[in-house]
Amino acid sequence: MHYKVLLAVLMVIMIGSGTIQSAVPKQYNTANIHAKEIVSVTDCNILNRSEGLLKVKVAILYEPITRYRPFNRTIEDIIRVLNETKADFVFRCFWRWYPCPETPEQLSTEFLREKCRYVGYYYEHLKEVISTIKASLPDIILCGAIPAQILHSRKVWNPITGEVIEYPKTWEMALDPKKWNIPIEKEKFQCWFAKTHFWVSRDLNWHDYDPTKVDAYFPDITNPKFQELLLSWAYKQIDCGVDAIWIDMLFAQVHFLAKMTGDENHIAVRESLKAVCRIVDAIHEYGLLKGRYIYVGSWPLSLKSPPEVPKLDFVTISPTSREILYMDLNETRYDTIIKVVKNLWGEVPIFAFIDWAATTRTPLGVFSQNLTREQQCEFLRMADEFFQSKGINFIYPVHGGFLGINATIKAFGKFNTYDSQAPEFDTYKTILELAYKKALKGASSEENPWKEGIVNVIDLRGSNLETRLMVLSLQGIVNRRKPSIYVLWESAHLRPTASERWLEYYRSKGWIRGYRIIDMYDAIEKYKHYLKGIVVYDPELPATINLAVSLAGVEDLIIAHPDMLERLMELGLEVKYDLRNKFKDRIDAHRWQLENVFPRCSRDLINLFPTMKGVAIYRVSIIDYVIASKGCSIGLSVGSDSSLIGEYYSKMNRFAIAIGYPEDPKWERAWVSLTSKYGLLNLLATAFSPNFSFHSKVPAKKEYRQEHRLEVKVDPGKIYIAFAVSDLGLNVMQDFYYEMWLSEGRGEVPVSWWLDPIVTDFCPGIVQYYYETKTPNDYFFSAHVGGRIRPSDFPYLEEYLHRGQKYLDRCSLKVVAFSNHNKKDERVFRLYSRILKVEGFSFGFGPEFEEDYWFVDDKVWIVPRYMGDPKTLYDALVKYIDSKSKRPLFIIAGIGLWYYPKFKDLIGIKRKLEEKYGDQVVFCRVDELIGAIKHYKLLEEESARKAGRLRLLLPIVIVIVVLLLVSFYFKIKKYKT
Repeated sequence: MHYKVLLAVLMVIMIGSGTIQSAVPKQYNTANIHAKEIVSVTDCNILNRSEGLLKVKVAILYEPITRYRPFNRTIEDIIRVLNETKADFVFRCFWRWYPCPETPEQLSTEFLREKCRYVGYYYEHLKEVISTIKASLPDIILCGAIPAQILHSRKVWNPITGEVIEYPKTWEMALDPKKWNIPIEKEKFQCWFAKTHFWVSRDLNWHDYDPTKVDAYFPDITNPKFQELLLSWAYKQIDCGVDAIWIDMLFAQVHFLAKMTGDENHIAVRESLKAVCRIVDAIHEYGLLKGRYIYVGSWPLSLKSPPEVPKLDFVTISPTSREILYMDLNETRYDTIIKVVKNLWGEVPIFAFIDWAATTRTPLGVFSQNLTREQQCEFLRMADEFFQSKGINFIYPVHGGFLGINATIKAFGKFNTYDSQAPEFDTYKTILELAYKKALKGASSEENPWKEGIVNVIDLRGSNLETRLMVLSLQGIVNRRKPSIYVLWESAHLRPTASERWLEYYRSKGWIRGYRIIDMYDAIEKYKHYLKGIVVYDPELPATINLAVSLAGVEDLIIAHPDMLERLMELGLEVKYDLRNKFKDRIDAHRWQLENVFPRCSRDLINLFPTMKGVAIYRVSIIDYVIASKGCSIGLSVGSDSSLIGEYYSKMNRFAIAIGYPEDPKWERAWVSLTSKYGLLNLLATAFSPNFSFHSKVPAKKEYRQEHRLEVKVDPGKIYIAFAVSDLGLNVMQDFYYEMWLSEGRGEVPVSWWLDPIVTDFCPGIVQYYYETKTPNDYFFSAHVGGRIRPSDFPYLEEYLHRGQKYLDRCSLKVVAFSNHNKKDERVFRLYSRILKVEGFSFGFGPEFEEDYWFVDDKVWIVPRYMGDPKTLYDALVKYIDSKSKRPLFIIAGIGLWYYPKFKDLIGIKRKLEEKYGDQVVFCRVDELIGAIKHYKLLEEESARKAGRLRLLLPIVIVIVVLLLVSFYFKIKKYKT
C-alpha cells in the first residue's frame, strides 16, 4: 500500500492543525428549498423506523469521539461530557473524510504510527471507544458521518474488502456531465468544484486543470464502483458500533445536474436520485443483517416534484451565516423547510446544527469568529428556544467543526476546531443549562423527586483555600435546608474525578433531578437570601478560620478572605464579623470561641481543622458538613494543645462525632485516644471529603445486604490467606476506596473491605453504590462498631457496643476489625465477644501481637500478619509462612489504601505465592477465613475428644492385659506342677 495519502491525512489532523474539511458552504443546501407543494412519497413505515430518534431529547455534536489526546482528555472525559449533557444522540461522532487505516500498524513508519495513535484516527480505536461508551451508556445513539462529495485521487481503499483503488481508476469514478450528453466538460466541472474546496487555486483556468495533480475529485454517485466504496465507509463504521450514518451532500449531484440541465426530470437527475435511494436502502439492509436498525440521515432534497426519495430517518438543517451574524432566525424560511420535509418524509425528526466548511464565512465560522462569548451563549439560548417552538431539535455544538482556514480565534489558542469548553468560546455551561432543561422537559414527578429544581454545581478543582472556604460555607448554609449545591473536587488520579462520578450516579438513580455548572458568584447571588452577612478571617492568624467556620454555621455567614470583600459587598452582603487584629494568637482565639461561640454550636459534632500554612488546604473539604450541622471547628494541635482541646470535648454530648484530622498523621492515634477518653466517636475526614452536606441528604434506603460464607471445611494442610484493604473515614467512601474499587481486576481475587457503618449517616447513597456493585469476591467487614474509638479508653464501652450493633445489622456485617493501640485487654475481649452478634474479630492494625489467633467464648480473634504497602507484602508473607512449620495457617494480609494499591498488585502477589507454594495456598474472604478457623477448631476438638477417649481406655486395656498375663502365668505354673 502506498502511504503518501495517509501521511497527508495525519499531518492535517495532528495537534495544532485542526480538522480541515475543505468545503465551502454547500450551494444546494436548505436555503435553496422551493416553497411549493411537493407530492408526498413517504414510506408508510417511516414513523416506526424513526421512532427511536423521535424520543431523542438532547442531541450534541461531538466530532470525533476518538480524538481526545491532543486536547489532553481521556475517554472518561468524553463519557463525562455525555453524562453531563444527558446526550441521547451524538451527531458526527466520527467523520471519515480522509482514507482511514484499520490500525496504526498499517502505516510505514513509527512516526506515522505514533501520530495516528495520537489523533485516534483509525477504525480499531473507533470500535474500542464506542464499546467503552456503550458499556456506560448503552442507550445512547452514536451517529457516524461520511461524505458523498469527495474521492481522493491518488489512492483510496475499501475498508471492508481491502481493495486499493488508484489513479486513473479514481478519475474514472469522477462525475462527468457528458455521460448524459450534458454539454459541460468533465474537467470544467471538476475544476469548478475543486476551487470550492481549495483543491486547486481559485484562479486556475479549467483548461489547465490536470487530474493527475489534484488531491481529490467530485465522484459520480451513479458509478457502481463508487457506490461500493461509499457504502464500505458506512459499513465499516457500523461494524465499529455506530447506530446511525449521516451522509454529507448526499443530494449534491442531483442538485448540480438539475441546475445544469434546467430539468428536474432529466434522466441524469433521475438516475442520480435512484442511486441515492439504493445507497440508503443498502445501509438499512446492512444494519438489519447485523441485527440492528441503522438510522440514515442527510440534508433535505430541493427538487420540486421528485419521482422518489430515499427512506431517510432524519433530516439536518443549519442556520445561515447571516442569521447567526444578526442573531435573527428567519421564521418563514424554517416554516418552508418543515413543510418540504413533511411532504417528502412525513414526521421524521429534523435536527439543526451549526454547519461549517473551509473558511470563516460559514455558519460556524461566523459563530466562532464574529460573536463574542456572551453573544454565542445568547445565540444558543435563542436558537434552542426557536427550534423547539418549531419542533426541530437543536444540536448543541459541544466539540468539533472546522473554524476556517483564516480563523484567528482558535480553541485553547491553537486548535482550528470548535470546543465549547475552550476559554475562547466558553459556551459549555450554557449548553449544560439548556441540555438539562430539555432533558427534564415532560418528565414525570415520579422520575424527578426533586421538584424544586436541579442541583447547582460549582467547580472547585484547582481553587485556592480562600475560594474553597467561601464556597463551602455557602454550600453548608444552603444545603442545611435542602441539598442544592454540589462542588467538583480533585481526585489523586481518577478521571473523571470521584466528585463527578457521584453526581452522575445520583442522577442515574433518580435521587437528583439534574445538575448544571454555575459560577460561584452567580451562586452567591442566587442564594444570598440564605445569608445574613460576611465573616472575615485574619490571614495573618489562620486560627481565625476556625472561628469563622463556627460563626458561619451558627449565624449563616459566608466566609471571606479580605480580598473578596469588595465583590461580596457589591452583591449586597454586609460584614457581620471582621476577625482581623482581634486576637494575639491561636490560643486567644480559641478561648474566645469557647466562651462566646461554642455555647451556640451543636454538641453532637465538633471539627478538628488544622489551619496552619501548608495543611489547611488538605483539611478544608469537610467544612460544608460542619457548617450545615452548626458544628464548632477547632484548629488546635493534638501534640501541644490537648488540654484546651479537652475543654471543648468535655462539653460535648456522649457519642458526639469528632470529625476531621490532626495536622500530622503521627498524631492520629493520640487524637483517637483523646476523643475516646471523652466518650466521642472519631470519624476521619481529610483531603477527599467534600460534599457531605449533600451526600448526607441523598434519599437512599439505608439498608444493605451481603451474603456470608461461614460454613467452610478446612484442609489441615493448607495456607489460608485473606487480603484486606483498610483505611477509615469519609475519604475512603468518597474516593472509591482511594480509587482501588474502580481498578481493573476487581473480582478476580477475594478482597475484604473495611467499612465503618457509621458512614451510612453521612453518605447513604455512596454506601448503596458499593453494595450494588460488589462482586462475589468482595466482602465488607466492619471497621470498629459505628465510629472509631480506643476501647480501653472509652468510658461507655458497653453502651457503645449495644448502640453499634444496630449499625452492624444495617450493613450486614459479621466480622469486626479494630485496634486497641497495641493493648491486650481481657475486659475488651469479653465485652465485644458477649455483646456483638458477629462471628469474629480482626484485632490490631497489623502484627501487633505474637499470637496468630485465639477464641473468646465462641468468637474468633485473629491478628493480621501484615498491614502496609503491597510492594513489600509478598516478602512479608513468605517470611512469615516459612517461619511456621505448622499447618494450617490462617493469615489476614492487610493493604493500606493510602498507598493507592491496584488489583494488579494483589493478582501478582497471588500468582507468585501460588508459584512458590503450589496448591497449599487458598485465597479467601475474611468471613471464609473466620469460618475455616472455626471448622479447624471443631476438628481439633474432635481430635482431642478421640485422644481423651484413648487416654481413658488405655488404663483399662493395661489392666486387662495385666490380668490376662497374670491368669496365663498361673495357668502355666499350675500346668507345670
